[in-house]
Amino acid sequence: MAPFDRWSLLTYASRSTDQAVINGGLTIWCFLVSLGSAFLVDRVGRRVLFLFAGIGMLISFSVWTACSAVYAKTGSHDAGSAVLAMIFLFYGAAGAAWPGLTVSYTVEILPYQIRAKGLTLCFTFTALSGVFNQYVNPIGLENLQWKFYFLYIAILVFQCLVIYFYYVETKGPTLEEIAVLFDGEDANVGGNDVQRDEKAVLGNSADHKEHVWLIWLGDHS
Repeated sequence: MAPFDRWSLLTYASRSTDQAVINGGLTIWCFLVSLGSAFLVDRVGRRVLFLFAGIGMLISFSVWTACSAVYAKTGSHDAGSAVLAMIFLFYGAAGAAWPGLTVSYTVEILPYQIRAKGLTLCFTFTALSGVFNQYVNPIGLENLQWKFYFLYIAILVFQCLVIYFYYVETKGPTLEEIAVLFDGEDANVGGNDVQRDEKAVLGNSADHKEHVWLIWLGDHS
């Protein structure tokens, strides 16, 4: 859900060596944040991490946009450094939830019978957002420059509202228990339907044997 590529980094670092250092540091930073957040999932909960990520991304990106405007108008080195700092804060906030929970949360909230289809849709839209980032963002940045960031501020505001009002907490229960909460006692989890079918087949088989036995007794009485 952090549909931003690394183009903005190129605006504030002129030398290729600086770009490489920034990209490398950002990758390591995101890895460390995501790794640390993985140990907090079952302690603070999914919804808390999502809210932290969404609000943190919104605040840092808003400051990022303001500093970008100052840099574009004045060329201030301090403004460029502030943008760089906001980039790290933005990706740090995003790493608290989205890298790990995008898949696991999708699996938790989807009913058992459509879980595979839901994951397929999740990966499809992730790939499509990557295509958008790769080909549309450069055009928007080239024509609108920092003003293009307002589009993503609106997206982040919408994202925070969706998380706050619609994301449920799934900390604690197992996948099967969550499925029962969403789908009721008839939820198809852990092969319940198969077990019920087996019991029905065995029951019918027992009734059939009993019926045959009664007929045999009647014929030989």
